[in-house]
Amino acid sequence: MNHSRLYRYGLLTLSAVFLAGCGNSGTSAPKESADQFVARLNKDMAELSLDGNQTGWLQATYINDDSQAVSARSNDRFLAYFNAAVKQARTYDGQPMSPASQRTIYLLKQGVSTPAPDDPARRAELTRLASDLDAAYGKAKFCLEGEKKCLGIDGLGEALAKTRNYDEALKIWAGWHNQAAPMRKDYERFVELQNEGARELGYKDTGALWRAGYDMSPDEFSVVAEKLWNQVKPLYDALHCYTRGKLSAKYGADKVKPGEPIPAHLFGNMWAQQWNRLYDDLLMPYPKARVESADRALVTQKWDAARMTKSRSEE
Repeated sequence: MNHSRLYRYGLLTLSAVFLAGCGNSGTSAPKESADQFVARLNKDMAELSLDGNQTGWLQATYINDDSQAVSARSNDRFLAYFNAAVKQARTYDGQPMSPASQRTIYLLKQGVSTPAPDDPARRAELTRLASDLDAAYGKAKFCLEGEKKCLGIDGLGEALAKTRNYDEALKIWAGWHNQAAPMRKDYERFVELQNEGARELGYKDTGALWRAGYDMSPDEFSVVAEKLWNQVKPLYDALHCYTRGKLSAKYGADKVKPGEPIPAHLFGNMWAQQWNRLYDDLLMPYPKARVESADRALVTQKWDAARMTKSRSEE
């Protein structure tokens, strides 16, 4: 993952799992069976998803006040629809329905990654904050060489991946992450409203809602996650040990200290999520057993985004 937006596509998570929505904004269920209710939701949510994707694309492509406002209104419509749908779905508890409809209603109750309060003013505040934070992220730049070389996340990420100078990597990494400082107050309020929405859906907070989406309770999920983590932890410990040794040899034991966490800015990735940009020159354990990657082959053959898109459209 190169980078991710704060939340725009999170509002549409529900439609990626299943198509569900609500035909009116009331709190009582319509006079229809559960199966009819779900069939209507499928149709309605398809329209909402299209609108959300279109306005989200506009905001990501043309970052300005107008695109932010349009996207925020679209997200507000989605969340209002979602909240009403959940309330209506609860009226079908215990009623006969097909297994498919039962599964859809179950997922509907957990199907949004950014829950919003029912109160229209507070819901609108949340969607506005989300749109503003998303735009601030997209517009953020850091100047590596004064005002002549100001880069956004893509350019800075590439610079971080290529440099092998400790101080330069730290400057790039800190320069980008410091752009988030002015967003803190808005983000805290965003989380506060998000948690309020989660509580209205019956969860302790947004984290509990997220953990509930795996056919188990949030507490059960935490237990399973901890068990799985402990199973793979020895592998991660070994990988970190090996990588720490290689980076210590490159930058010095005073900068990459034995037995301590590896400085995040040395991984060649702005979030230390991937280490692949270090592999060829720093981390490859057996150079003679080189394994070609698809990325390297594409670069060698001069395939870029434009050529890939054109090739696909000509098929």
